Amino acid sequence: MILTKRPGADDDVSDADAEDITSLYKNPDGMSRYQKQGDFNYHFNQGMSSPYLERRDMRGGDLRENRDMMHYPGASVRRLSINDVNRKPWYDESRHPNDSGSSAAERVSAMNAARSVERTQPMFDNRPVNEDVYFDLIEQEKVAWGQPFNLQFLIQNRSQEMRTITTILSANSVYYTGVTARRLGRSDRQFVLQPGGRETLQVRISWDEYRDKIVDYGHIKIFAMASVQETKQSWSEEDDFQLEKPKLDVQIRGNPQVGQDCFATFSFMNPISVTLTECEFTFEGPGLVRAQTVKYRDVKPGEMISFAHKFLPRFSGERKLVASFNSRELGDIIGSRPIHVRD
Repeated sequence: MILTKRPGADDDVSDADAEDITSLYKNPDGMSRYQKQGDFNYHFNQGMSSPYLERRDMRGGDLRENRDMMHYPGASVRRLSINDVNRKPWYDESRHPNDSGSSAAERVSAMNAARSVERTQPMFDNRPVNEDVYFDLIEQEKVAWGQPFNLQFLIQNRSQEMRTITTILSANSVYYTGVTARRLGRSDRQFVLQPGGRETLQVRISWDEYRDKIVDYGHIKIFAMASVQETKQSWSEEDDFQLEKPKLDVQIRGNPQVGQDCFATFSFMNPISVTLTECEFTFEGPGLVRAQTVKYRDVKPGEMISFAHKFLPRFSGERKLVASFNSRELGDIIGSRPIHVRD
Protein backbone atom coordinates (compact mmCIF):
# COMPACT_ATOMS: atom_id res chain seq x y z
CA MET A 1 0.00 0.00 0.00
CA ILE A 2 1.34 3.44 -0.93
CA LEU A 3 0.02 6.42 1.01
CA THR A 4 0.70 10.12 0.89
CA LYS A 5 -0.68 13.16 2.66
CA ARG A 6 -3.98 14.38 1.22
CA PRO A 7 -3.87 18.04 0.18
CA GLY A 8 -5.88 20.38 2.36
CA ALA A 9 -6.26 17.92 5.24
CA ASP A 10 -4.39 17.69 8.55
CA ASP A 11 -4.65 14.96 11.15
CA ASP A 12 -1.79 14.61 13.63
CA VAL A 13 -3.48 11.80 15.57
CA SER A 14 -4.87 9.29 13.05
CA ASP A 15 -4.90 8.78 9.27
CA ALA A 16 -7.76 11.02 8.19
CA ASP A 17 -5.34 13.04 6.05
CA ALA A 18 -3.95 9.98 4.21
CA GLU A 19 -4.57 9.38 0.50
CA ASP A 20 -4.16 5.96 -1.09
CA ILE A 21 -2.14 6.27 -4.33
CA THR A 22 -1.27 2.59 -4.70
CA SER A 23 -3.05 2.32 -8.07
CA LEU A 24 -0.80 5.03 -9.52
CA TYR A 25 2.31 2.90 -8.97
CA LYS A 26 1.13 -0.71 -8.75
CA ASN A 27 -1.33 -2.68 -10.83
CA PRO A 28 -4.27 -4.34 -9.03
CA ASP A 29 -3.44 -7.81 -7.73
CA GLY A 30 -3.86 -10.48 -10.39
CA MET A 31 -3.53 -8.07 -13.32
CA SER A 32 -0.41 -7.71 -15.44
CA ARG A 33 0.70 -4.46 -16.97
CA TYR A 34 -0.18 -5.86 -20.39
CA GLN A 35 -3.75 -6.48 -19.32
CA LYS A 36 -3.98 -3.04 -17.75
CA GLN A 37 -2.65 -1.21 -20.79
CA GLY A 38 -4.48 -3.41 -23.28
CA ASP A 39 -1.35 -3.74 -25.42
CA PHE A 40 -0.89 -7.50 -25.23
CA ASN A 41 -2.83 -10.65 -24.40
CA TYR A 42 -1.20 -13.70 -22.92
CA HIS A 43 -1.83 -17.15 -24.38
CA PHE A 44 -0.61 -20.44 -23.08
CA ASN A 45 0.04 -23.22 -25.56
CA GLN A 46 -1.12 -26.61 -24.34
CA GLY A 47 1.82 -28.63 -23.06
CA MET A 48 4.08 -25.57 -22.86
CA SER A 49 4.71 -23.42 -19.77
CA SER A 50 5.88 -20.21 -21.46
CA PRO A 51 3.45 -17.37 -22.33
CA TYR A 52 3.15 -16.25 -25.94
CA LEU A 53 2.34 -12.71 -26.90
CA GLU A 54 -0.57 -12.04 -29.24
CA ARG A 55 0.37 -9.08 -31.39
CA ARG A 56 0.71 -7.97 -34.99
CA ASP A 57 3.78 -8.45 -37.15
CA MET A 58 5.98 -5.39 -37.67
CA ARG A 59 5.30 -5.77 -41.42
CA GLY A 60 1.53 -5.73 -40.93
CA GLY A 61 0.88 -9.45 -40.90
CA ASP A 62 -1.37 -10.85 -38.19
CA LEU A 63 0.38 -13.36 -35.93
CA ARG A 64 -2.67 -14.33 -33.88
CA GLU A 65 -2.98 -17.70 -35.57
CA ASN A 66 0.73 -18.43 -35.00
CA ARG A 67 0.68 -18.98 -31.27
CA ASP A 68 3.55 -21.46 -31.49
CA MET A 69 5.95 -18.65 -32.47
CA MET A 70 8.77 -18.10 -29.99
CA HIS A 71 11.29 -15.26 -29.85
CA TYR A 72 14.83 -15.56 -28.56
CA PRO A 73 17.49 -12.90 -28.05
CA GLY A 74 19.71 -12.64 -31.12
CA ALA A 75 17.78 -15.23 -33.11
CA SER A 76 15.42 -14.86 -36.03
CA VAL A 77 11.75 -15.69 -35.59
CA ARG A 78 10.92 -19.27 -36.49
CA ARG A 79 8.00 -21.62 -36.04
CA LEU A 80 8.42 -24.11 -33.20
CA SER A 81 6.34 -27.19 -32.54
CA ILE A 82 6.16 -29.50 -29.56
CA ASN A 83 8.18 -32.14 -31.43
CA ASP A 84 10.90 -29.61 -32.13
CA VAL A 85 11.36 -29.10 -28.39
CA ASN A 86 12.39 -32.71 -27.95
CA ARG A 87 15.05 -32.73 -30.67
CA LYS A 88 16.28 -29.16 -31.27
CA PRO A 89 18.01 -26.56 -29.12
CA TRP A 90 15.75 -23.77 -27.91
CA TYR A 91 17.82 -21.12 -29.68
CA ASP A 92 19.99 -20.65 -32.73
CA GLU A 93 23.36 -22.17 -31.78
CA SER A 94 25.08 -20.53 -34.73
CA ARG A 95 24.36 -17.14 -33.21
CA HIS A 96 25.62 -18.22 -29.78
CA PRO A 97 28.93 -20.05 -30.46
CA ASN A 98 30.00 -19.80 -26.83
CA ASP A 99 26.85 -21.49 -25.52
CA SER A 100 26.72 -25.26 -25.70
CA GLY A 101 22.93 -25.37 -25.61
CA SER A 102 20.96 -28.32 -24.29
CA SER A 103 17.94 -30.09 -25.68
CA ALA A 104 14.76 -30.67 -23.76
CA ALA A 105 15.67 -34.37 -23.49
CA GLU A 106 18.99 -33.50 -21.88
CA ARG A 107 17.28 -31.25 -19.38
CA VAL A 108 14.80 -33.99 -18.50
CA SER A 109 17.71 -36.38 -17.93
CA ALA A 110 19.37 -33.86 -15.64
CA MET A 111 16.16 -33.40 -13.64
CA ASN A 112 15.71 -37.16 -13.30
CA ALA A 113 19.26 -37.41 -11.99
CA ALA A 114 18.58 -34.61 -9.50
CA ARG A 115 15.54 -36.47 -8.20
CA SER A 116 17.78 -39.33 -7.17
CA VAL A 117 19.89 -37.06 -4.93
CA GLU A 118 18.64 -37.03 -1.36
CA ARG A 119 19.16 -33.29 -0.82
CA THR A 120 17.09 -32.37 -3.90
CA GLN A 121 14.24 -34.82 -3.38
CA PRO A 122 12.03 -32.34 -1.49
CA MET A 123 12.11 -30.07 -4.56
CA PHE A 124 10.57 -32.73 -6.79
CA ASP A 125 8.42 -34.65 -4.30
CA ASN A 126 4.80 -33.80 -5.09
CA ARG A 127 3.31 -35.95 -2.38
CA PRO A 128 1.17 -34.02 0.14
CA VAL A 129 2.94 -33.11 3.38
CA ASN A 130 1.31 -34.06 6.66
CA GLU A 131 1.07 -30.70 8.43
CA ASP A 132 0.12 -31.84 11.91
CA VAL A 133 2.26 -29.34 13.85
CA TYR A 134 0.79 -25.88 14.41
CA PHE A 135 3.02 -22.80 14.38
CA ASP A 136 2.15 -19.20 15.21
CA LEU A 137 4.31 -16.09 15.42
CA ILE A 138 2.83 -13.61 17.89
CA GLU A 139 2.60 -10.17 16.32
CA GLN A 140 4.15 -7.28 18.19
CA GLU A 141 2.01 -4.59 19.74
CA LYS A 142 3.24 -1.03 20.10
CA VAL A 143 6.78 -0.82 21.46
CA ALA A 144 8.03 2.50 22.82
CA TRP A 145 11.51 3.65 21.87
CA GLY A 146 13.93 2.61 24.61
CA GLN A 147 11.76 -0.23 25.95
CA PRO A 148 12.58 -3.97 25.64
CA PHE A 149 10.38 -6.26 23.55
CA ASN A 150 9.80 -10.01 23.30
CA LEU A 151 9.68 -12.32 20.29
CA GLN A 152 7.18 -15.12 20.86
CA PHE A 153 6.74 -18.24 18.78
CA LEU A 154 4.01 -20.80 19.65
CA ILE A 155 4.24 -24.49 18.63
CA GLN A 156 1.69 -27.27 19.15
CA ASN A 157 2.01 -30.93 18.17
CA ARG A 158 -1.48 -31.97 17.05
CA SER A 159 -0.48 -35.49 16.05
CA GLN A 160 -0.44 -38.74 18.02
CA GLU A 161 3.30 -39.19 17.55
CA MET A 162 6.47 -37.44 18.66
CA ARG A 163 7.80 -34.71 16.41
CA THR A 164 11.38 -33.48 16.09
CA ILE A 165 11.27 -29.76 15.34
CA THR A 166 13.99 -27.33 14.27
CA THR A 167 13.26 -23.63 14.70
CA ILE A 168 14.87 -20.27 13.97
CA LEU A 169 13.62 -17.02 15.48
CA SER A 170 15.37 -13.73 14.75
CA ALA A 171 14.91 -9.95 14.75
CA ASN A 172 16.68 -7.44 12.53
CA SER A 173 16.63 -3.72 12.07
CA VAL A 174 15.66 -2.76 8.53
CA TYR A 175 15.74 0.33 6.36
CA TYR A 176 12.46 1.83 5.18
CA THR A 177 13.02 -0.03 1.89
CA GLY A 178 12.92 -3.38 3.72
CA VAL A 179 16.64 -4.07 3.31
CA THR A 180 18.13 -5.73 6.40
CA ALA A 181 20.55 -3.57 8.38
CA ARG A 182 21.73 -5.21 11.65
CA ARG A 183 20.81 -8.33 13.60
CA LEU A 184 19.27 -7.63 16.99
CA GLY A 185 18.84 -11.17 18.27
CA ARG A 186 18.48 -14.78 17.15
CA SER A 187 17.60 -18.17 18.62
CA ASP A 188 18.17 -21.58 16.98
CA ARG A 189 16.66 -24.65 18.66
CA GLN A 190 15.94 -28.28 17.99
CA PHE A 191 13.71 -30.25 20.34
CA VAL A 192 11.29 -33.16 20.52
CA LEU A 193 7.62 -32.41 21.14
CA GLN A 194 5.41 -35.11 22.66
CA PRO A 195 1.97 -35.91 21.18
CA GLY A 196 -0.35 -33.01 22.00
CA GLY A 197 2.56 -31.09 23.51
CA ARG A 198 3.02 -27.32 23.36
CA GLU A 199 6.12 -25.16 23.37
CA THR A 200 6.64 -21.39 23.46
CA LEU A 201 9.90 -19.98 22.21
CA GLN A 202 10.77 -16.52 23.44
CA VAL A 203 13.62 -14.10 22.75
CA ARG A 204 13.90 -10.87 24.71
CA ILE A 205 15.60 -7.90 23.05
CA SER A 206 16.72 -5.22 25.51
CA TRP A 207 17.37 -1.54 24.85
CA ASP A 208 21.12 -2.06 25.22
CA GLU A 209 21.01 -4.75 22.51
CA TYR A 210 19.31 -2.61 19.89
CA ARG A 211 20.18 0.99 20.82
CA ASP A 212 23.14 1.23 18.41
CA LYS A 213 21.66 -0.96 15.66
CA ILE A 214 18.45 0.86 14.78
CA VAL A 215 18.44 2.70 11.44
CA ASP A 216 16.24 5.28 9.75
CA TYR A 217 12.75 5.27 11.25
CA GLY A 218 13.09 2.45 13.77
CA HIS A 219 11.69 -0.39 11.63
CA ILE A 220 12.22 -3.94 12.92
CA LYS A 221 11.46 -7.20 11.10
CA ILE A 222 10.97 -10.56 12.83
CA PHE A 223 11.58 -13.86 11.02
CA ALA A 224 10.37 -17.25 12.22
CA MET A 225 11.10 -20.57 10.48
CA ALA A 226 10.49 -24.18 11.45
CA SER A 227 10.69 -27.68 10.01
CA VAL A 228 9.49 -31.09 11.21
CA GLN A 229 11.95 -33.92 10.70
CA GLU A 230 9.48 -36.81 10.53
CA THR A 231 6.96 -35.30 8.07
CA LYS A 232 9.16 -32.80 6.18
CA GLN A 233 6.66 -30.10 7.09
CA SER A 234 8.12 -26.62 6.75
CA TRP A 235 6.75 -23.26 7.86
CA SER A 236 7.84 -19.63 7.90
CA GLU A 237 6.34 -16.31 8.85
CA GLU A 238 7.47 -12.74 9.37
CA ASP A 239 6.24 -9.67 11.18
CA ASP A 240 7.42 -6.09 11.16
CA PHE A 241 6.76 -3.13 13.43
CA GLN A 242 8.14 0.30 14.19
CA LEU A 243 9.53 1.55 17.47
CA GLU A 244 7.41 4.49 18.56
CA LYS A 245 9.14 7.72 19.47
CA PRO A 246 7.49 10.21 21.84
CA LYS A 247 5.50 13.05 20.32
CA LEU A 248 6.66 16.62 20.61
CA ASP A 249 3.81 18.51 22.23
CA VAL A 250 3.26 21.96 20.70
CA GLN A 251 1.13 24.50 22.58
CA ILE A 252 0.28 28.11 21.71
CA ARG A 253 -0.18 30.72 24.41
CA GLY A 254 -2.56 33.62 23.88
CA ASN A 255 -4.67 34.52 20.85
CA PRO A 256 -2.47 34.73 17.73
CA GLN A 257 -2.94 37.98 15.83
CA VAL A 258 -1.11 39.51 12.88
CA GLY A 259 1.74 41.76 14.02
CA GLN A 260 1.55 40.80 17.69
CA ASP A 261 4.02 38.64 19.63
CA CYS A 262 2.94 35.08 20.30
CA PHE A 263 4.57 32.24 22.25
CA ALA A 264 4.87 28.57 21.35
CA THR A 265 5.91 25.92 23.87
CA PHE A 266 7.54 22.62 22.81
CA SER A 267 7.77 19.80 25.33
CA PHE A 268 8.48 16.06 25.57
CA MET A 269 10.03 13.48 27.90
CA ASN A 270 13.31 11.67 27.23
CA PRO A 271 12.26 7.99 26.97
CA ILE A 272 15.72 6.38 26.99
CA SER A 273 18.18 5.68 29.79
CA VAL A 274 20.97 7.89 28.47
CA THR A 275 21.54 11.64 28.45
CA LEU A 276 20.70 13.41 25.19
CA THR A 277 23.50 15.63 23.92
CA GLU A 278 23.85 18.17 21.11
CA CYS A 279 20.15 18.94 21.40
CA GLU A 280 18.30 21.40 19.18
CA PHE A 281 14.77 22.45 18.25
CA THR A 282 13.77 23.29 14.68
CA PHE A 283 10.43 24.92 13.86
CA GLU A 284 8.67 26.79 11.08
CA GLY A 285 5.23 27.82 9.89
CA PRO A 286 4.23 29.49 6.61
CA GLY A 287 2.91 32.95 7.46
CA LEU A 288 3.93 32.47 11.10
CA VAL A 289 7.69 32.15 11.39
CA ARG A 290 10.54 31.31 9.03
CA ALA A 291 12.52 28.12 9.63
CA GLN A 292 14.71 28.45 12.72
CA THR A 293 16.99 26.14 14.68
CA VAL A 294 17.70 26.80 18.36
CA LYS A 295 20.37 24.99 20.41
CA TYR A 296 19.27 23.43 23.69
CA ARG A 297 20.99 21.99 26.75
CA ASP A 298 21.56 18.29 27.49
CA VAL A 299 18.50 16.31 28.55
CA LYS A 300 18.81 13.74 31.35
CA PRO A 301 17.25 10.22 31.21
CA GLY A 302 13.52 10.37 31.90
CA GLU A 303 13.55 14.17 32.13
CA MET A 304 10.52 16.19 31.00
CA ILE A 305 11.58 19.37 29.21
CA SER A 306 9.68 22.43 27.99
CA PHE A 307 11.04 25.07 25.63
CA ALA A 308 9.23 28.34 24.81
CA HIS A 309 9.91 30.58 21.84
CA LYS A 310 8.40 33.87 20.67
CA PHE A 311 7.23 34.44 17.09
CA LEU A 312 5.36 37.14 15.16
CA PRO A 313 2.49 36.05 12.88
CA ARG A 314 2.68 37.81 9.51
CA PHE A 315 -0.51 36.63 7.80
CA SER A 316 -4.03 35.85 8.98
CA GLY A 317 -6.06 32.70 8.43
CA GLU A 318 -5.54 29.01 9.13
CA ARG A 319 -1.83 28.31 9.69
CA LYS A 320 0.25 25.45 11.03
CA LEU A 321 3.37 25.41 13.17
CA VAL A 322 5.63 22.36 12.69
CA ALA A 323 8.53 21.53 15.02
CA SER A 324 11.11 18.80 15.62
CA PHE A 325 13.69 17.88 18.27
CA ASN A 326 17.01 16.25 17.43
CA SER A 327 20.03 15.07 19.40
CA ARG A 328 22.99 12.78 18.89
CA GLU A 329 21.27 9.89 20.72
CA LEU A 330 17.65 10.44 19.64
CA GLY A 331 16.22 12.35 16.71
CA ASP A 332 13.12 13.09 14.67
CA ILE A 333 10.87 13.86 17.63
CA ILE A 334 8.17 15.77 15.77
CA GLY A 335 4.99 17.65 16.53
CA SER A 336 2.67 20.28 15.04
CA ARG A 337 -0.20 22.57 15.95
CA PRO A 338 -2.83 24.23 13.72
CA ILE A 339 -3.22 27.94 14.48
CA HIS A 340 -5.93 30.42 13.56
CA VAL A 341 -4.43 33.90 13.18
CA ARG A 342 -6.72 36.91 13.44
CA ASP A 343 -6.31 40.13 11.45
